[in-house]
Amino acid sequence: MLYRGAEILILDEPTAVLAPQEVRDFFAVLRHLTSQRRTIILVTHKLDEVMSIADRITVLQSGKVVASRRREDINAAELARLMIGRELPPMPVRDVPPGARVALGVEGLRVFGDRGLVAVDGISLEVHEREIVGIAGVAGNGQTELAEALCGVRPVHRGRILIQGREVPNNDPGFRIWSGMATIPEDRRRHGLVLDCTAAENSVLPTHARPPFSRSGFFDASAVLAFATQLMRAFDVRPVSPKLRARALSGGNQQKLVLAKELHRDPGVIIASQPTRGLDVQAVDYVRRRLVEARGRGAAILLISQDLDELLKLSDRVAIMYRGQIVHELPVAEVDIDRLGRMMTGGRNEFGMTPAT
Repeated sequence: MLYRGAEILILDEPTAVLAPQEVRDFFAVLRHLTSQRRTIILVTHKLDEVMSIADRITVLQSGKVVASRRREDINAAELARLMIGRELPPMPVRDVPPGARVALGVEGLRVFGDRGLVAVDGISLEVHEREIVGIAGVAGNGQTELAEALCGVRPVHRGRILIQGREVPNNDPGFRIWSGMATIPEDRRRHGLVLDCTAAENSVLPTHARPPFSRSGFFDASAVLAFATQLMRAFDVRPVSPKLRARALSGGNQQKLVLAKELHRDPGVIIASQPTRGLDVQAVDYVRRRLVEARGRGAAILLISQDLDELLKLSDRVAIMYRGQIVHELPVAEVDIDRLGRMMTGGRNEFGMTPAT
């Protein structure tokens, strides 16, 4: 764009896959561009970003401008309130009870990527009941392949995956569902929903072949509609129109529908990959609270996210992935953004440890 001489740059979520240090470098470039009299419109849901770089901030709600302020005249809390129309209560915090069972075990996992190269290189980890373990890493370091292997949609070359101590077969998503695993995929439109099916049909996808939705091999449409209506209300999916096709829902409501169809089964293990990507502040808060509630009911959650603030708010422990390996793992109380960023980008950490190559 700069080579073409653009004077106005419109950037839509440009930092989604950047580490904290990379974000700072990128913002330094943006400041240099504005000093050269270029105009930049930055579209983002990350409040800390607009507070750190914007000169003026405009808040949109339901397609309308609800406020426009200079940065020095507003704070992040007021921004959030303007965006959703109310204050956000603090996120509940819960420690892992001593002696909690291991619900998800991964032993020496080795997985290949789409190009035939090693993407996950000998990873081992454990997630206990009532625990959220966050996976941090710059995009492209094996997080996607790890999530796909755990969910059974990518074959495992070597290693084992155990749910409640029981090894699960390779490349078998159905077995994982019946073993109590739920999946929130990173791309809700491609892998979380069937967009041309109705919200009702999507709501029963994991269990559509079982009573009361199917009897003697026939789909019971009335039972599905009744169930979907109740589920959409319980998970605040709007509008509550179970006959509406999934593609007609907003991004936030599509993600709520994914949560509804996965979490209503009260799963013991949840793989949540980028669960709030591209959502507004209100939808982000909703998704995070649902995950915390699931942890409170006993679920073991593996949270893979590019949003480091999200990882620090929700996780009990954080593991850092670099070049397909977990290079360090530590309690969230011992983590800060700068420290995470150094380890994510392969830098030496405070323990004198350099990630394996």
